[in-house]
Amino acid sequence: MFKNISFILALSSIFLVTSCNTSNLKPDNASTTDPNNGLLLASVTLGKKKESFMRKSYMHVTFMIVQAKDVPGKEKKETKLISFDNTERYFISSHGAGVFTQTNELKEYGAEGRIQVEQLPPGEYAIIGWEIYLPGIPERTINSNDFTPSYFTLKAGEITYIGNLHVDALYGKNLLGITIVGGGQSKCSDMSSRDIMIFNEKFQAIKHLPLSNQIVRC
Repeated sequence: MFKNISFILALSSIFLVTSCNTSNLKPDNASTTDPNNGLLLASVTLGKKKESFMRKSYMHVTFMIVQAKDVPGKEKKETKLISFDNTERYFISSHGAGVFTQTNELKEYGAEGRIQVEQLPPGEYAIIGWEIYLPGIPERTINSNDFTPSYFTLKAGEITYIGNLHVDALYGKNLLGITIVGGGQSKCSDMSSRDIMIFNEKFQAIKHLPLSNQIVRC
């Protein structure tokens, strides 16, 4: 039904049930940034939602990041999600998890998602996959499979913009003829003209830091 797309359906989230690290910066705590760390800047967006009201209200996409040294077979540029069960991971999402309907920070720009700023130790990192979360009974997750890692480097006291990380959900019909998400297709692109402008408006305390672009592939 969905050609040329690799995906896994699961009843519980592979990303969220295992150990992870949260380092997300908010505008109100940006002034406490450690100058010995690097800052990751990206926008994370999800394509048009066609699910039920509940699923649309809480549906989001998350990209997973690890330190490059933890990517097995890096020289072959190949990986499997299962390889990272015992690895420290970082997550950037299109929406925050919460009880209430999520806010779309990019609505006025015709997109669904938000700007993310992460404070991490300097070094080389890799994006190793993404996951679409679908709430409901039962809840579902759809994960990228055989994702080719994309690498970037963070420097102490500097901001690295890695682009707009976007996933379009792919829809089909189940046996009852109901439209459901059955897969996803990711795309990374340079949206720095929009994203850096929003960053400068929201993060006044750190907008003076040196900033470089390293647009990743996904």
